Amino acid sequence: MQPQVLERSLPNDRRPLRGRDRQLDRIAAGLSARERRTLLLAAPVGSGKTRLLQEAATMAAERGFTVVDGPDVTALSLPVALAPHSNPSSWLTAPLERHLVAQLRRGPVLVAVDNLHWLDPLTATALRDLMVRMADRPLMWIFAMRAEHLDSPNGLLLGEMAADPCTEWLAPLDPLPDNVVTEVVADLLDATPDAGLLSLCECMGGSPRAITELVRGLVEDGAVLVTAGIAHLRLALLPQRFLTAVRVRLGQLDPATQQVVQVAAVLGRRFGPADLAAMLAVPPATLLKPLQEAMNAGLVESLADAFEFRREPVWRAVLDTVPRPMLSLLGHTVATGWDGVSLTARADSMWSSGRVEDALATVRKAAAQESPWHFDPRWTLAWMQIRLRRLPDAAETLQSIEDSLAATKVLASIPSALRSWLAFAAGAIAEAEAEALAGIGLVAGTQMPLYEPHLRAVLVLCALRRGDVAAAAERLQFFDTLPASAMRTWVTAQVAAACRGPEAALAVLSEVRTDAARRRELLLEDPSAAAWCVRTALAAGDEIFARLVVAAAADLGLSPHARALYQRDPSALAAVEYSDPWAQASATEDLGSVLCTQDRDAAVVAFDQAMECYDSLGSAWDSARVRSRLRRLGIRRRHWHRAPRPSTGWASLTGTEEKVARLVAHGLTNRQVAAELFVSPHTVGFHLRQIYRKLAIQSRVDLARIAP
Repeated sequence: MQPQVLERSLPNDRRPLRGRDRQLDRIAAGLSARERRTLLLAAPVGSGKTRLLQEAATMAAERGFTVVDGPDVTALSLPVALAPHSNPSSWLTAPLERHLVAQLRRGPVLVAVDNLHWLDPLTATALRDLMVRMADRPLMWIFAMRAEHLDSPNGLLLGEMAADPCTEWLAPLDPLPDNVVTEVVADLLDATPDAGLLSLCECMGGSPRAITELVRGLVEDGAVLVTAGIAHLRLALLPQRFLTAVRVRLGQLDPATQQVVQVAAVLGRRFGPADLAAMLAVPPATLLKPLQEAMNAGLVESLADAFEFRREPVWRAVLDTVPRPMLSLLGHTVATGWDGVSLTARADSMWSSGRVEDALATVRKAAAQESPWHFDPRWTLAWMQIRLRRLPDAAETLQSIEDSLAATKVLASIPSALRSWLAFAAGAIAEAEAEALAGIGLVAGTQMPLYEPHLRAVLVLCALRRGDVAAAAERLQFFDTLPASAMRTWVTAQVAAACRGPEAALAVLSEVRTDAARRRELLLEDPSAAAWCVRTALAAGDEIFARLVVAAAADLGLSPHARALYQRDPSALAAVEYSDPWAQASATEDLGSVLCTQDRDAAVVAFDQAMECYDSLGSAWDSARVRSRLRRLGIRRRHWHRAPRPSTGWASLTGTEEKVARLVAHGLTNRQVAAELFVSPHTVGFHLRQIYRKLAIQSRVDLARIAP
């Protein structure tokens, strides 16, 4: 029989849905029951989610159901921007509710909502509330969304829906096994595919969409022959017609866009905008137009923090357009990287986009490069390690920084700033405050204010931990004239919550609520920030912001504390672990709060543990709050106050000052004392000045003479 070039593939409506029998059986069972039922589906991109809902709608119509699908739901939902402040949920879905009531008079109704992740969280919540209000009606609901959005606010909403006994998850849309891939390709071609064609289709990871697009593309390129009912490729794995088609698409782009796309291909199928800008030696802003054109052409797509070629064959085809000598040269540039300053800038960009481990790896590379004397990538590395609470690593980095700056007095405030935050992260409030005060003195002496905001922020937070809200508010005034930053927002929100309550804190966080990038940056300031934001949002009645924070924390791979708190899951809260002792105490306190309504005795134990930790850290404000919670449970814990410390004399010294005094009295130098107490020599000098003042002495000799 003469081979025939296949000219067209079968459309969807003439093909059966393959590999989804389990899901179709559950949908059929729900339709047959003709009673209230909700089915939930989370599926990867290209797995056939939309096709499954189309099949469900067809099945429902055949059984006499009225089908209300996504376009109907959108058309019958009012704009969120017009929603009133009071009871917005019922207002948003009022037209839809009236429509459903009218249709239910004629028979059962199926409401199928695809791509729930695209809905505004307020509209999605309104749909959930409508479903609850109509729980006594024979309504069948199907909600579907992409699996990668399960940690989004609307994904968390699906999780809440699943708690209803009349709700169930449909089985996941797993990648199609090879035997089903064979069936799908055979349906598309109306012929049996041979091994060569199947090997190309099986590279698509079992994705129905990717397989369909590839097969149809090959058919359109005339790359498929059919002989005696067997379909096979005319040419190699990536047919020349396919490569030519990609070259033509590239040629239709602006020359600047062609260059951007080709260089991007050298970076890999997925590439970051900062890396691409560095390779091209252009400002990132100049990439906006070419990347937008490439996306419009269907060559690349935008992810959360990077770009990606839409399909691997497309990426390989674009890479094939780069001349081999240039491919070798560009590849060498990627391998060798940039100087320390450029690499640090890339690391900062990665950090801001949530690529934490990539940021750390990049800034470590930067630290190995040569950098100007006034710029050391290790400063950035230490900040990242402290914010992630990788304290041993941070201490090691800080030691190397101090060694390198020993002879550079103008930068002396930088180690103080780092050491103050390191002490604060370890729970040593007094040490952090003393280190910060010493650092501010160095800033004044060297006129080098670069890290003064970091030092001032420590002072604000130390005052809060001690319960001195007035001092915290006063110290916060330093930031009034500074530009916005994640650190400033984080500190200001905590002071606002302490002074005026959770609603005031949410007002400070208004931009964090609406801007995903700002939200990500804030959560990376402190491991406990996500849980703090969830706690504050729930206290203010803002459930949507709480869900947004939980979703962002999950995207960043942060502690599960925020999710456990939002879901009020005592087991998950009990399993939370932090290296930061204050954050650990707050998780234990949250556990006690959740247990209050479930197990009073266990709640008391959790509160006692949290209070003991707060007391050990000197966090008087937090200890007082826990004591108040215990009193509401009928438990009174005495709070022993120490007798007032005199203002002068040996008894007036703090614990740290006494340690410094004894070591100096034994003949140790400031540097030796610093090494002994794990503080900086500048902090030792600060403590010595306080000691001299309190003891009314003027020298180390005097101190050695009067020391007990």
